[in-house]
Amino acid sequence: MSATPLRRTAAALALFGLVSPSTVVAASLQGSEWIPLRIGDDALPPDTAAFVQFHSKGRLLGHGGCNRLFADYDAHDGRIFVGPVAATRMACTASVMAREAALAGALENARTYRRDGIQLVLFDAAQVPILELRQTDWDRGRGHRSPRRRVTILWQSCRPPRICLCRHATARVPRPTTR
Repeated sequence: MSATPLRRTAAALALFGLVSPSTVVAASLQGSEWIPLRIGDDALPPDTAAFVQFHSKGRLLGHGGCNRLFADYDAHDGRIFVGPVAATRMACTASVMAREAALAGALENARTYRRDGIQLVLFDAAQVPILELRQTDWDRGRGHRSPRRRVTILWQSCRPPRICLCRHATARVPRPTTR
């Protein structure tokens, strides 16, 4: 089991007192992708399309199963603030829309978090767990593999006399694994 270079660097900086350990914990959400396993007491179906990504500069992106989700977030010292969550406005079945609203509500109500490896639990102000997630991005360390992703490639080839052919291909490509 080897740690990623970023995690090794963060641990070394914390060891020598250049950054506080809380900074290392806060930075661990940035650049990560998660799928929700449980919202409140309700488990999500394993085939759900929902996910949450914590991007740099405090930007959260995701998908609720029907609509794309957008929000700003701030995570430090085990505390997190997300919101307000905005979404596209496509209509889906009532159950998917209800699950999506519950996900957005849980994100907005989160006040603290606990990360344990590839598990992330968000808690409300009363320290009640409101959202449980599992990390899915390929760079999460420990040699775990994530699901394959679809990659779309578009290329153009031109030949004289200015006849161009545009090609489009979609393929399932595995993400690299850490070893």
